[in-house]
Amino acid sequence: MKVRLTKHAEERLITRTGLSKEAFITLYEKDKLLPVGKEIGSFRQHELFYSGKKKQCFVSIRDERNLQIITILPIDYHQNIAWRISGGAQLMAKNIFLEREINAIEPSQEPLSEPKVESPVLRSSRFRVVALDPFKMKRKQVTKFHSEDFAYDIDLFLIDPLFKECIKKFFIENSKDDFLQVEVIFGNREETRLLSTLKILM
Repeated sequence: MKVRLTKHAEERLITRTGLSKEAFITLYEKDKLLPVGKEIGSFRQHELFYSGKKKQCFVSIRDERNLQIITILPIDYHQNIAWRISGGAQLMAKNIFLEREINAIEPSQEPLSEPKVESPVLRSSRFRVVALDPFKMKRKQVTKFHSEDFAYDIDLFLIDPLFKECIKKFFIENSKDDFLQVEVIFGNREETRLLSTLKILM
């Protein structure tokens, strides 16, 4: 399969996996990936692959319509905001990469009892945007977005024009002096990303 990467996906590939663009494309050409679910109601396929550089697995999200890679997610991030990737599936992806027998088991690893393709578990996963004043401990909700609309990637969400437009609309009715920061809350563990209001509005 001949895939191509968005600029965002290429940046995430290099910073997160340690792989070059060429090495990653070769994984697809040699079919060294494991499908782990497709987002319901979309064309986005989630595929598990192993990075020999980092010695761990990552999830690639691919648009089936144009074979474009949208983003690359670490396992812990994917499990927090999308759905769980089992240890058995990760071991299987590693064995595929190393061209081992699929049933090969490493010491201290769980048996490969899971099916090859894991079904995604739907959950109410959203990016919640909140304006806040850290000095007066004042908070006000701005809006919510479905995280699947942004391939579950917080970084894709933050650079999307919709996010900036939403913040600008909020500050038409609210003073930016009252809310110096904007917080984005996401995932089951309610992780946060804190941003300066002035920086967003620049």
